[in-house]
Amino acid sequence: MDDKQLETSISLIDLFNILWKNVILITAVTIFVTLLVGLVTKFLIPKKYVSDTILRVTVVQNESPTYNDLVTSKTLISDYKEIATSRKVLNKVIEDLQLDISYKQLKNYVNVSQVGDSNIISITATTIDPHLSKIIAEKVTDEFIKEVKIHVKIDTLTIIDTAIINKTPVSPNLKLNVIIGFVIGLMLSVGYVLLREFLDRTFKSDEDVTRYLNLPVLGSIPVFEKDYYII
Repeated sequence: MDDKQLETSISLIDLFNILWKNVILITAVTIFVTLLVGLVTKFLIPKKYVSDTILRVTVVQNESPTYNDLVTSKTLISDYKEIATSRKVLNKVIEDLQLDISYKQLKNYVNVSQVGDSNIISITATTIDPHLSKIIAEKVTDEFIKEVKIHVKIDTLTIIDTAIINKTPVSPNLKLNVIIGFVIGLMLSVGYVLLREFLDRTFKSDEDVTRYLNLPVLGSIPVFEKDYYII
């Protein structure tokens, strides 16, 4: 059979018929992969909890800040983000909380970010224990403020929100993972069915011979599925 002729002869109806003929296989594989991803997400992937402290950065001491004051405040944010995750600050947190982790590990748990384009920064701790996340966020904030006061003689940080215990996990996202599992299962099953069908070069019926070879069928030999005995 000519591959080029075969490829140009396949229509959407053919694809639909191929998929419909294998609908049980496609459904079974899709359900299996979806359930597998869901079970792995729910029971094997550790849940992570986040807790954060919100601080405001300012360098003004009066109620009428100038443009330069605002620019300076935003400039300080970049410096403060580095100070908050510095080795000196995080090692102090590890020592005081008696954490059995390294500086690099704790740095992976802590994230310091600017909220939009404002003078607000967020110190976030993410671990598998909601209580530990709260404690780390609080301690990092405390040590960070102490370190800033050593280098900046005026009070530039104000705590807006303190860390709380958040018992709702931020990851893994069960619903999202199930949807992804469904899509992967569907793609794998459909891909397998189509690949198997396109690699199969055998004729299944008289119509296949006429269609792909453009030749008339003079006759066909039936296949007997049972044994017959002549007496």
